[in-house]
Amino acid sequence: MLALIDHIGLDPGAHYPALLLHDVDLLHDADLRRLYALIGAYTALRGVESWGLWHERAWGEWLGALSGAIYLPLEIEHFVHRPRLVYAAVVAFNLGVVAFLAWRLWRRRRA
Repeated sequence: MLALIDHIGLDPGAHYPALLLHDVDLLHDADLRRLYALIGAYTALRGVESWGLWHERAWGEWLGALSGAIYLPLEIEHFVHRPRLVYAAVVAFNLGVVAFLAWRLWRRRRA
């Protein structure tokens, strides 16, 4: 990793390259099979959600609304502690997606 940082022309002692090198060192101690399993499960869940939304299935809208709503408390807490325009935009966008999917579910239930 150090060779790659050098090749790109970054200073390994700078803040972000040092963070990257620190995280890479942590991966040596991690159980990579568990990490790969989690990545695979997350990818599969998002793929199933995407298929359900694309084919306008109610369960896809439920899954999308719930999985998007899970992130909202963390995003709001992050925005409250570090108020920045970009964090406000992330909260607003995610809230908009969750609200849209909830509206679709409400409309489907009324029909």
